[in-house]
Amino acid sequence: MAQHKAFDLPIPSTDIRLSGDTQIFTLMGNVFYDIEQLSFNHFTPFVGVGIGYAATNFTKGYNASIDPSVPPLEGQLILSILDALGGSVNDNLFAYQGTVGLSYDIKANASVDLSYRYLRTSPAKNINIIAYQANLVRLGFTYRF
Repeated sequence: MAQHKAFDLPIPSTDIRLSGDTQIFTLMGNVFYDIEQLSFNHFTPFVGVGIGYAATNFTKGYNASIDPSVPPLEGQLILSILDALGGSVNDNLFAYQGTVGLSYDIKANASVDLSYRYLRTSPAKNINIIAYQANLVRLGFTYRF
């Protein structure tokens, strides 16, 4: 599963905008359990858990224009700090997820389902982020051979 998120953040009282982009690719192993005891009219609730790997890429940058009234040395200092904030960071993290959902049997060997999934990674090592997390809603189809 691949996820992508961009941001654009203005810094108040300046002409500086921080921007960035986060991309995460996950490879997960999952176990699902159909709660047959709660089945009704072809509907069956289910739960699942999974563990796996997350490859992350975080790119950050800025757009800035320094006011001419700012002394040149201060302007250069501001730009140097912003340059240090820019760049790209990759990380390989442990990931885990939990899923709840409801499936509907359309035939004896086929069903559609709607599920909610919460995904989280271990803390990122290379940037100051506690952990990546995502809330996902999925519509799926299952065919049983």
